[in-house]
Amino acid sequence: MKNVERMVAAVLLSATALVIGCGTEPDANDESPQGEVPQVSEERQLLTTLSVSDTHRIEFWEYADGDVMVHESLNVDRDLADGRPTLAKMDSRGASMVDIYRNLAGARFENAVASTLGGADQRNLERARLAPPQAEPPVEEGDWVRDQVGGLSATSPSTMPTRPESPDGTAQVSSALACAEPAWDWVADVGWFKNNFCGNTSRACATEGPWWSYGWYRGPKNFKATGFAQSHCTTAHWLFQRKAYAGFPTYGISQSTLADFDLAPRTLDTQHWGTNGDRSWYCKVSSNTGENRTGLAVIW
Repeated sequence: MKNVERMVAAVLLSATALVIGCGTEPDANDESPQGEVPQVSEERQLLTTLSVSDTHRIEFWEYADGDVMVHESLNVDRDLADGRPTLAKMDSRGASMVDIYRNLAGARFENAVASTLGGADQRNLERARLAPPQAEPPVEEGDWVRDQVGGLSATSPSTMPTRPESPDGTAQVSSALACAEPAWDWVADVGWFKNNFCGNTSRACATEGPWWSYGWYRGPKNFKATGFAQSHCTTAHWLFQRKAYAGFPTYGISQSTLADFDLAPRTLDTQHWGTNGDRSWYCKVSSNTGENRTGLAVIW
């Protein structure tokens, strides 16, 4: 969707807003009775790291409030040629950190690491047992919003284009050092992104725009978003934020920034969150030069 003006959508769901589009900013005052949402610094602990290559890194984090997060960064032209498993492609809905680690570690799997991650999973479950029941927004409304703003095409994944290849049949390689876009099948590149990182389960699948955003949808216990700097030459900015709702008796709302940095050309960055608290998320990927070479996939 190359026309910026065409992609603006917002719907109120249970006093929260879901936005996917090109041209709509997050509402910093969303749901705050005081008219502003305080920014907080997150206390967190890095549990383990998988360094698969110089450009493919996976981190497992536990946050002080009980949430757990897996963070992956990779270069699509360097790190996907061997067919290795990735968080971005994995269906991680409902998966524990141990599940994700087992799927991604391969020969790097260590029982001690799995035990550490299992402890974080158990603490997350224990907090869920102690937490009061919380009502979730109706899923049907979220699906309706996605359909209205042009979610994933009804095309079956098996019939969608694969990753672009050179005339000799080899995968094309980025020419970022030359800082000039190569001859490239962008249509196939977009289809490949949708096929591999959105799937028919995506809540948002946006490509070919100068920027895309999604949020604030309140209620999911799993939330995964992938930002893509599609250009071979220019970077894209990746912003990821979270709101926490304290409930009775304070009903306080705090907001934290989970990612605020530039993605190198042809980089995918994914965050998978597991929570048993009352949360909402916001994410945005935007070209630093205004080109329509960004992608965003959201699954929960």
